[in-house]
Amino acid sequence: MWTSIVPEHLATHNYENWRIWMKNYLLAHGLWDVVEATAETPNPEQAEFKDWQKKNAAALYAIHVSCSLDVFLKIKEIDLASLCWNALADIKVECLPEPRPMLQSGTEGGISGGEKENVYLQFRPLCLAIENGDCKAVKEFLEECPEAVREKLTRFGNTALHLAASNGDVKLVEELVKLMKEEDLEILNNNNETALNIAAGSGILRLAECMINKNKKLACVTGTTHIPVIVACSTGHRDMTYYLYSVTPLDFLHPEVGAFGSLLLHEAIGNQFFVCCNNTRYCLGSGPKLPIYGD
Repeated sequence: MWTSIVPEHLATHNYENWRIWMKNYLLAHGLWDVVEATAETPNPEQAEFKDWQKKNAAALYAIHVSCSLDVFLKIKEIDLASLCWNALADIKVECLPEPRPMLQSGTEGGISGGEKENVYLQFRPLCLAIENGDCKAVKEFLEECPEAVREKLTRFGNTALHLAASNGDVKLVEELVKLMKEEDLEILNNNNETALNIAAGSGILRLAECMINKNKKLACVTGTTHIPVIVACSTGHRDMTYYLYSVTPLDFLHPEVGAFGSLLLHEAIGNQFFVCCNNTRYCLGSGPKLPIYGD
C-alpha cells in the first residue's frame, strides 16, 4: 500500500527496504540531521531549540505514519526521532521469522529441543511472499502446506492474515480469508490482537468487511482492551469506526460487560465522531439514540 511518504508501511519483514525509503525522505526534507543526531540536542534556552524541536517533531511524525499499527504501538512513547530510529532497528532484529519445524500430523508436541535447533525456516518464503504482495506465491505455498494459514509465523505471533492486513493488501487478505476457517480469524498475536484489530487501525474498510463477512463475532473478540471499533476510533478513521460500530452489538458496550462502551465514548468525543455517542444510553443510562451513519 502506497502512503504519501513511503511505498509501504513498516511491517514485519520489510525493514531494509523501508529504512532506505525513509532515510531518503528525511534527507530530502532536511530532517536527517535530527535522526542521525550528529550534534548535541540544544537546550530549551538556546536560540536554535525551536528549530530543532520542529524538525524533531516532523521527523517523528513521518516515521510514525510510515509504520504499521503493531510497529507504531512499540515506539509511540519515544519522543526523540534519533531514539525512535534506533529502536526500529532493534525491532527489525526481533521481526525475523522464528525457526519452525516441518509440522507432522498437525502437531508440534513430539519435537525435542535438539530437533528444534535444526528445523527448517519453513515459513520464510511465505512471509516474503506476503511482504511482496505475491498472491500467486502465497497460494502455491499454502497448497503445499495448508496448515500454515493458521500458524504464527513471526516472533510477534502474527499469522499470514495479520501480516497481510499490516501491509494493507486487500486482495491477499481476501484470498487468505477464503482459505481460513471461521475460528482461524480469531487467532491473537502476542499483542493480543486479531487481524481485524490491525485492519481497524489501517482504516482500509474492505479489509474489515471481508473478515466480518466470514466471522460476525470478530467485532467482539476481547483478547485486548481495545476491540476493533475502539482501535478505529482512536486512530481517527471515521468510515472504519462507523462500519465497525454498526456491526458491534450495542449490548456488548453495556457497562456490565466491561469498559468498552465508556472507552469508545471517550474516543468518539475526542475525535468528534458524534454518531458513536449512541453509547451514552449504555454508559450514562440515558440519551437519545442517534443514527448509525452521517453526522
